[in-house]
Amino acid sequence: MSAQVLIVTSGKGGVGKSSLSVMLGLALASLGKKVLLLEMDSGLRSLDIMLGVSDRAVYDLSDILYGRCRPVQAITRTAHSNLHLILAPLRPDMPYTAEGFAKVCRGLSTVYDYLIAETPAGFGAAFDAAARAADSALLVVTPDRICVRDARVVSDYLDEKGLTRQRLLINRVGRQSMGRLKTVPDLDFVIDQVGEPLLGVIPEDPDAAGCLARGAAPGEGLPAAAACRNVARRLGGEYVELSVQ
Repeated sequence: MSAQVLIVTSGKGGVGKSSLSVMLGLALASLGKKVLLLEMDSGLRSLDIMLGVSDRAVYDLSDILYGRCRPVQAITRTAHSNLHLILAPLRPDMPYTAEGFAKVCRGLSTVYDYLIAETPAGFGAAFDAAARAADSALLVVTPDRICVRDARVVSDYLDEKGLTRQRLLINRVGRQSMGRLKTVPDLDFVIDQVGEPLLGVIPEDPDAAGCLARGAAPGEGLPAAAACRNVARRLGGEYVELSVQ
């Protein structure tokens, strides 16, 4: 077994990377894949709350990188079969090295089908380390011009670093997201401006967001969870028609 290493990233904060990482992890796990989420936003944890494990973790990613524990000791099991988590460091000034993080990923990739690394928005040591280890990037945008422009900057930067396999996730799309009075006219505008192939469109879904805030898995019948399941199937090579609600 050799895991696919994905980074979930964006140019702008607040676009929903954490929620999408969790829902994508849940969807892949429901399809029988072994998934490890790697949280990399040092000092700003959230995945443990979304997965209802904030009282379980003892070690985090920094403990692995500094040799204070073995990788298996930092893995937090969740209530959801096949889905595990390594938390971000508590210290906001955690220094990442590309070599150290790549070594961790190489070791863990023999155990899992997918490693999903959620990076901080924008650039920095954590972003560079994740990009160096990744096979592909999922660029998360919302339908607004600032976010779209920043995503293009990130995409170009990843191209320069050699990570050319990138796909686009447009998040928080609703009936009021686009049109004559909004900043982007349609989804085609977003795709053209970022310049990467579209993997999925995730609808605005307050119910799914509420579930994650309580540490509960969004039901598969909720629109955002259903869209993430379709994304998971596409990642596995299955053809799934794209629908926009």
